[in-house]
Amino acid sequence: MARRPTRGKSRIITVDFSKAEDRQLVDEGEYAVKVVSIEEKEGDKAPYISWKFEVLDEGKFEGATLYNNTSLSDQSLWNLRQMMECMGFEVERKATEIDLDEMIDAELGVVVTHEDYQGSPRSRVSGYFELDEPEPEPKKVTRATRGRRDGKAEAEEVEEKPARASRATRATRGGKKEKKLEALDSADVAEMNESELEDIVDKYNLDVDLEESKTLRRKANAVIDALETANMLA
Repeated sequence: MARRPTRGKSRIITVDFSKAEDRQLVDEGEYAVKVVSIEEKEGDKAPYISWKFEVLDEGKFEGATLYNNTSLSDQSLWNLRQMMECMGFEVERKATEIDLDEMIDAELGVVVTHEDYQGSPRSRVSGYFELDEPEPEPKKVTRATRGRRDGKAEAEEVEEKPARASRATRATRGGKKEKKLEALDSADVAEMNESELEDIVDKYNLDVDLEESKTLRRKANAVIDALETANMLA
């Protein structure tokens, strides 16, 4: 007669599930995210960088986690370059040292789509875009208004709008006008280097601070916008 096998000592382990990450399915669409961790790993064909993002948009997906990998193979470096440019970094077309820690907390926009993973849908980062830079808030200044009955002037808080770029033709101290400057083509401005953009800002007296823009492309866009405001685009 067969005997029942005796059960051995129970194998009990302790697992801390408070550290387990939720793999939330984020709806397809565009999201503002920030980089929270970066790891360099070895792949089957080439090394790659593993990215972890946190969704910044308010709503049900705020704080959700998204993942992305960028291969370091020569054929796939365009993907890493595009993502870094959308973070605001200038990427030169040459061998470049990259400080991964410098990109922690960097913000960018990502496009999320769904893919099938072992029979279930999974969020996938399929594209990137630059986030719009916030518009500067108008300054508040105080000016004196009409006098009160007691003879004291009241103070009124008014909104000071950002100064508009001056037009190319303006009066000089001697009462003469400077020679009218030539209107520029936006495509030509977009191809300029930083030194050339600085010359345009000075020459056309544009209200642009190039140091506020991180990338050369953003600097050029700021100059183009100011030229358009001054009616100096061809």
